[in-house]
This record gives sequence, structure tokens and C-alpha cells, in this order.
Amino acid sequence: MWQEWTNAVLGLVVLVVAFLGLTGATLTWTLAIAGLAIIAVSLSGATGVTTKNA
Repeated sequence: MWQEWTNAVLGLVVLVVAFLGLTGATLTWTLAIAGLAIIAVSLSGATGVTTKNA
């Protein structure tokens, strides 16, 4: 469940960054780091491994 919330927050970060007026290297690194974080969380959620104790 935390993966969904993390994806939502990271998506919001990418959306907000688009309107901050960042340029050049700052914008590139910000979006690259946010993109990598979204990929990592998405892949961890896609593995289907759950941590619930049933």
C-alpha cells in the first residue's frame, strides 16, 4: 500500500517541478532523481511480493 502513496507523492513532485522555473542542470537532475525513485517504487510494487502476515 505504501507504494501507491509514494507513487502519488513522487508524481506530485514531478508536476510541481514543472512550474518552479528550474532550468538546465538543476531541472535535469531533479527530474532524473524523481524518475528513478518512481521506477524503483513501481518495480517493487510490480513484483507482487507482499509483506502481510496471514
